[in-house]
Amino acid sequence: MIKSTPNTVNELSHYASRVAAFGLVVNVTISTHVMAQNENSIFEEVIVTAEKRNENLQDLSQSVSVFSDRDLDIKSVRNFIDLSALAPGITVNTSEDFRPVISIRGVGNEGNQNDIVNPSVSFHLDGVYIASQFALKTDFLDVEQVEVLRGPQGTLFGQNSIGGAINVTSKKPNTEQFEGVADVAYGSFDYINVRSSINVPISKTFALRASVNFLDQDGTATNVTTTANNLNFDQFTNVAGFDEFAFLGDISPIGQKRDDLNNLSWRVRGRWEPTDALSFDFTAQQFDQDTNGTANFGLADPTPLRDQDGNRQFSQDSPSAFGLTSDIYAATATYNFPSFTLKALGSYQRNEIAQAQDNDRTDNAFVDSFVLTNASTVDAWVGEVNLVSRDPLFGKLDWVVGAFYFNEDVDFRFFELLDLIGVNGDTTTLPDNEFDPFNTNDPIFLLGFAPDGTDLGFQTRSFLTRESFSFYGQGTYPLSDTVSLTGGVRYSNDAVDSETFNFFTLPNGVDPVILEQNDTAFTGRVAIEYTLPTNQLAYLSYTRGHKPGGSNLTFGFDGDAAPPLVKPTFGEESVNAYELGVKGDYIGGRLRANLAAFYYDYKNLQFQATDPNVFQGGVDSIPQSEIYGIEAEFLAAITDNFFIEANIAFIETEITEDFLALDNVDAEETTNTLLGNGEFLFGPAIEQARADQIVNVSGNELAKTPNVTSFIRLNYTVPNKLGEALASFQWTHRGAFQQRIFNNPIVDEVEGYDLFNIFLSQTFKDNGFGVELVIRNLTDTDGINARFTDVFGVGATGDVLIPPRQFIVRVRYRF
Repeated sequence: MIKSTPNTVNELSHYASRVAAFGLVVNVTISTHVMAQNENSIFEEVIVTAEKRNENLQDLSQSVSVFSDRDLDIKSVRNFIDLSALAPGITVNTSEDFRPVISIRGVGNEGNQNDIVNPSVSFHLDGVYIASQFALKTDFLDVEQVEVLRGPQGTLFGQNSIGGAINVTSKKPNTEQFEGVADVAYGSFDYINVRSSINVPISKTFALRASVNFLDQDGTATNVTTTANNLNFDQFTNVAGFDEFAFLGDISPIGQKRDDLNNLSWRVRGRWEPTDALSFDFTAQQFDQDTNGTANFGLADPTPLRDQDGNRQFSQDSPSAFGLTSDIYAATATYNFPSFTLKALGSYQRNEIAQAQDNDRTDNAFVDSFVLTNASTVDAWVGEVNLVSRDPLFGKLDWVVGAFYFNEDVDFRFFELLDLIGVNGDTTTLPDNEFDPFNTNDPIFLLGFAPDGTDLGFQTRSFLTRESFSFYGQGTYPLSDTVSLTGGVRYSNDAVDSETFNFFTLPNGVDPVILEQNDTAFTGRVAIEYTLPTNQLAYLSYTRGHKPGGSNLTFGFDGDAAPPLVKPTFGEESVNAYELGVKGDYIGGRLRANLAAFYYDYKNLQFQATDPNVFQGGVDSIPQSEIYGIEAEFLAAITDNFFIEANIAFIETEITEDFLALDNVDAEETTNTLLGNGEFLFGPAIEQARADQIVNVSGNELAKTPNVTSFIRLNYTVPNKLGEALASFQWTHRGAFQQRIFNNPIVDEVEGYDLFNIFLSQTFKDNGFGVELVIRNLTDTDGINARFTDVFGVGATGDVLIPPRQFIVRVRYRF
């Protein structure tokens, strides 16, 4: 049963009435011109794989947005981050400067500083589930299309799809002909992008397709600090295992540029079709990134955002670096039986991540934190087998059944230097802007404490394992010529084991914390579809989504001065989602309008929490929240050459049950005040004072969910003597939102932004050449893409901005 207050009911009725009124206006106004959506529409049929089979987008009873390869170029989409607000209700942020966080309709990953926490939006490449969230940082490479599935995908996709799913389909090898495409682009900030794909038929049954993408760019923001910390990496690289960062000893933060690009992607796909019924697909790909890292503009940094020449700037006294290598090896076997298709998919995936950053995001000598994160190596094995009907069972029932297996191993390392301890452990001594050396052979170090005279902050080494398996099935049955019923169910079992060493880097002094968590769940979907007399599709659906729980790296202790808030483990979260939608083509097929209204009953939302115990942050669960809203997608052909695309979403969110939580911003402020008065960092006075800051978050908005997002594109094509010219003007609006569930007015209120892009191209007939001009961020706005407040360390807050204005020229050749 949906639990709602009277105000909630009124607001939901208000949204529903807006949707109904809008749909009524559309129907009444143009009903005399309605044409069959699949027969007479002038728009190309869009085929999607949202339900594990090829289907027409307009026949699908759920909300899906699709981007073709040409769309990605025209809309300046290079990676997942650029998708933000292009589809209704989707917001893409970054956490800790390097973890992509995708939210759809307000459902995202708020436990994002724990590597065992699952993302809420799953990513699939050519049907293969991609396990690591870090793979979302990869550039799009030789893409056929991108599908964004909005809403829980509890039946067919299961793992990590409580908010939705993103399916990326790459271009397949074909045995028909030798062909390829290559393009070179140059732009502002010495932007260089070289892309190429080539298809090579080896025989009548076997073909290869190879693709490469090189992207390089100077940083768009400069560190203008005049001070630099002494970073002696030799003292701890061996003991902490951070040998990858030894080169940082030669890097100065002074003058360092951030938001630079140095990416290399490659992929080789093979396809073998020994018979008409049997085929094998093989994929090997790698993405490599080696940069100075993201420019994170600290809220406490007094440096003006722009210098006198209009260039972005900041001040931090420690260097930054980021490296990622993401490998995917996958194979798929497909066999078409007379009445169904059997498909078996397997994949091995490995991600290696390393990051260094100034964690306080300033060059303030009184609060100085430097963090090394070898965020691990992530190894994953994924397997899936499914059967999809070709001929309906009993002549009517379309069905799909399958089984899924997933195993992931994470090795996480984190090391902080904190110039806050002073000399000989005297916390009243002012920091000296020097990171003091330490002796790793000191017995007290091996026991997990910082030896006297050192500036060791927090340290952890964790080994995490997640294993999951599930079984699923779904079918669609026509009840009449106009009404169909779809139903599906999925059983999932998920187990997490963790072994964690905190506050030290050598395990032979103290036993690790070993935790286990196991979840089982039934999820599923029921939808009724009705084909209206005007050939529109109307549907009403209920879907249950699920995300498993896990274990915390740190957590509060019983028996201390204040009761703990953060527990050793956290449970699953779930969503009961209700959606009402209408899809149709109008005005002789020249207008396509897809509308949806939805309501989510959200339970046990996982979020990054803080404990009264110092350094004991972790994941906790908010028992009850709700999300509701409306979405609309339009595509209109004003003339044969002039198209308008418009998407918009209105979303409301609220925590609807009493829940006590501690905002680490308030906790750190209290802690620092008492430290200045001479209190012991781990003493009862500080712990009790932190506990006094606990608040009830009921009534607050959920995180990273703008109330309004919209996108409008005007597309005009002009045939000419040379070939065809295209002009595209795009406006993206992402409204304001709260970055955390605390809704703290000092750090959580993130302003919205408006982004204008222009795309101009000329395609030359007969010779395969084309030229393009791209202007990104025409007005050079400093829109905030993401804001992040660290729950560990000094609790600093910083902004990641959308890229500044950039001009790019691209030359393309097809052969």
